[in-house]
Amino acid sequence: MNRIILSPFIIILGLLSIILFYVFINSTFIDNQGGNMLGGTIALIGLGIIFMIIVIEQNILKARNFKTKDIWIIEILILCSVVIYFWYNGFSIG
Repeated sequence: MNRIILSPFIIILGLLSIILFYVFINSTFIDNQGGNMLGGTIALIGLGIIFMIIVIEQNILKARNFKTKDIWIIEILILCSVVIYFWYNGFSIG
């Protein structure tokens, strides 16, 4: 039986997908005024991207038999470096 390998990316992306699913349902069906439908569509696209990232990560982790401790150390370092980058440079799309 295939099981999901728990990692920091799964936890962070899982929480983010719950928030995006709420935004998608709320913007598309409940509070559909003006440009909210576009926000719901973008949230749905974000959910698809998160799902693809999770599937790719799980396939890589299952293909290579990494130790769980090594996975956690590497992914926590990656997440910390992303947070530090955004802390100093800010988050800007343009």
